[in-house]
Amino acid sequence: MASHPFLQRNWPALVIIAVGALARLWWLTEINTQPQTDFAWYLQRATELSQALGYRTEQGHTAYWPPGFPLALAALFKLTGPSLVAAKVFNATLTLLCALLTASIVRRLIGSSTLSLLAGLLVALSPGMIAYSGIIASEPLYTFLTLAALQSVLWAQSFTRWGWAGFFVGLATLVRPQAILLPLALAASPRPTTDYRKPKLLPAILICGIIALTTITPWTVRTYRTHGHLVFISTNGGDNLWIGHNPQATGNYQTPPGIPQAPSAEINNDRNTRSMALQEIRANPARSLSLIPAKLNFTFNHPTDIPYWAFQTDPTKQITPGMDQNRELFLTARQYTNTYTTILLWAALIGTFLGLITPSGRFLVRIALPQILLTAVIVAIFFGNGRFALPTIPFQVILAIAGLASIREWVGRHTPPDPDDYGYRSEIIVSGT
Repeated sequence: MASHPFLQRNWPALVIIAVGALARLWWLTEINTQPQTDFAWYLQRATELSQALGYRTEQGHTAYWPPGFPLALAALFKLTGPSLVAAKVFNATLTLLCALLTASIVRRLIGSSTLSLLAGLLVALSPGMIAYSGIIASEPLYTFLTLAALQSVLWAQSFTRWGWAGFFVGLATLVRPQAILLPLALAASPRPTTDYRKPKLLPAILICGIIALTTITPWTVRTYRTHGHLVFISTNGGDNLWIGHNPQATGNYQTPPGIPQAPSAEINNDRNTRSMALQEIRANPARSLSLIPAKLNFTFNHPTDIPYWAFQTDPTKQITPGMDQNRELFLTARQYTNTYTTILLWAALIGTFLGLITPSGRFLVRIALPQILLTAVIVAIFFGNGRFALPTIPFQVILAIAGLASIREWVGRHTPPDPDDYGYRSEIIVSGT
């Protein structure tokens, strides 16, 4: 008896949902992660926003950290009430959606259900995506919005799709200001080969950028009213630059010289730390450049953040993880994280070179590599941190899949979809193989 058409078409997504949901349910049940530092700050701001108290601290209005994630949590809390459990379920759902979007992108580009399933599972079961299901951080939301923007413009046949991408980019910019550069990375996305079926690239990018800027305009107006100055999303840019460029900089995170407690001091602090950082760059340009490898290493090959923050289980203080009843699970999670990170990095590197051999692989390389390079450039300018690599996990997976896609096509077992036939296509098996 033939399979049901719905199951035949969507079985990879159903498998990803089932496996990913079970993994997250188990994790959230076993590890009661408690928010610390900026995670606790985000949760508190979201709680107050949901109670119509504004985006503020005890001293008044703030713009020190980007508002996108607290605003999203606040919208959730309007329905559920302020709840750590609701925030965890929200992030767990986002990480699962990231896996589904990754699978969808792979299938849309190369038409392979098997490789799309593998891509989705690799994202769904990555230690970062599982652990950040319980960590109240902004990275899952940022990753989801980035993938949504990319999904919108794959083989885009209208300016409308670029407009939707611009909306997602605008929301992502409210989460992490660097997202305003995403239209440049999206420009590499494969498009239809027939001229009359594809919008001109430059106008499409401009539309994407204009809608992104329009999306963040209400926040810009708000900050101008509260701080008296035009601010691009947040006032911590100077601190971030100082962290990467100061006489004691290591390439990793350092506590800034003085995080302003009073919102009235945020503008001056931003100017001062930016000025100190630029002075250091001018005085020691060679040293600033020499820190770039360390910044990249701390970001892409130093995943200690994942088990460290996931195993913060004391709601009253920051602890040394693994020193309680969760020690065995902490050691296992740390080993799994290190192993997964190393294997994925090598698989992505090899997949990039193999992916250049055939159209299938090149499709995937074209969408994934610019996203990773964008993160690398931002890290090189500012500082490195393991958290910054989380949004690149789906794209590292896509690069790894690119190598497999090239091998399949090279041996004659698979032909990629025609960009002029937009949408999913079933696998094409060459007759005689």
